[in-house]
Amino acid sequence: MGCSLDFQCAACGSPAVSLPTPLTELAVVRCASCRSEIGTWLDYKGRICSALSRSAATISADPIFVERTPLEARLDECQRTASDKVAAGFGAHH
Repeated sequence: MGCSLDFQCAACGSPAVSLPTPLTELAVVRCASCRSEIGTWLDYKGRICSALSRSAATISADPIFVERTPLEARLDECQRTASDKVAAGFGAHH
């Protein structure tokens, strides 16, 4: 994975950063090589989120949003069928 321009220091080109302690939203993030100011931690996190949203596929835990492969759809169907059978069997005995 190559280094994105989003994370290079404007002064020296280094991708390495030095995180401040304590790490608060307004704390200054600096270049680990030349110590130039990169921005606040809040700004830097925003750049990270922006870069990830441009480069990554959407990942969701929402079962309605996620596209299912045929195999995953079949497995889901089998699990629902098994759950229905267990529920029906449980209800018949009580």
